Amino acid sequence: MFIIMYIIYKKIISLHNDESTIWNNWGWLYNSWGKYNEAIPMLEKALDLDHENAGAYVNLGISLKNMGKVKEAKEAHFKAIKVD
Repeated sequence: MFIIMYIIYKKIISLHNDESTIWNNWGWLYNSWGKYNEAIPMLEKALDLDHENAGAYVNLGISLKNMGKVKEAKEAHFKAIKVD
């Protein structure tokens, strides 16, 4: 399943590289697979494209929390609340 979803998202990203929501969704997918470290660059890209993407801040916080970076996770979640 991982390989299929990876291929699909690679194709979507190649067509819509400038869409914050797509980068956020890809980061969420990596979070759901427990690949938190790999999710972070995708979520950061989502936030570069849209600084008000609350979902990307939430997903970034999830990644950071699961990596033991509690302070940074709280900061990301507070930013999600602020922009939402």
